[in-house]
Amino acid sequence: MLYEDYRREKMQALKNKDTFKNKVITGLMSDMTYKMKEKGQDLSEEECQAVVQKALKKAQEAYDLAASRPDKQEEMAKEIDILKGFLPEQLTAEAVQAKVNDLFADLSPQEANKGMLMGKAMGALKGLADGRVISDAVDAWLKKA
Repeated sequence: MLYEDYRREKMQALKNKDTFKNKVITGLMSDMTYKMKEKGQDLSEEECQAVVQKALKKAQEAYDLAASRPDKQEEMAKEIDILKGFLPEQLTAEAVQAKVNDLFADLSPQEANKGMLMGKAMGALKGLADGRVISDAVDAWLKKA
């Protein structure tokens, strides 16, 4: 989705009187506007997705920190659901592991280091899986191989 698509989603949330979704989208658009001003041009679809992923990561961290406050966790869970709706379907841990195994099938563990592997894996799986899941898959490949 591009910035204009988020604007349309915001207008739809306003029409539906969904104040919570409107608040979440307003925050995303604010982050995107800041990024556009920083960059000096419109954002690509991948850059918009990166903004949503960053917001999702913050929301998940806030959810974890609010363990003693069920009301806050409920609110954060709702925000997480809305943010996930703006991202493409994420791969499962098993699917990520299979892709990592395929990606590094021609390498031996002796000639690889985690930094090099992570760079290659993150490039190949960008936007399809969380960085922690990819890191776990790379660690498992290094231990297995």
